[in-house]
Amino acid sequence: MDKKDKTDLIVALCGYLPYGVYVDVGSSGFSGRLHNIDVLHKFNGTNEVQEMISSVNFFHDGHLLDVENFKPHLRRMSDMTEEESNTYDRMVMCNASWVVTDWLNKNFFDYRGLIDRGLAVEVHYKDYFGDEG
Repeated sequence: MDKKDKTDLIVALCGYLPYGVYVDVGSSGFSGRLHNIDVLHKFNGTNEVQEMISSVNFFHDGHLLDVENFKPHLRRMSDMTEEESNTYDRMVMCNASWVVTDWLNKNFFDYRGLIDRGLAVEVHYKDYFGDEG
């Protein structure tokens, strides 16, 4: 995984984390909710980040895994239900960008293109929220 992909994945996981994002753990076949992520920034002598080191104690056994081992379960923007689409449209017109971004994170939408880059697993509404009704 290159530096940009790793940075994008860390930033995305931090946004989804408060909402209990599901992740696949490498090729282990395990998946579950991500509960924490620790990030350390290495600087290059200025205020520019040279590298981000991340670790996750996913199995709560003291064994730390790098974020590169995780793929979040995310929904494509096209997976929005009609109700979600209406809510999203209203939010975009009336709210600050951080409010919209928070709503996208809460509903596990892949607005960063992680699925197409192979950094996330595509899921659908029912996978997180059950049947629509």
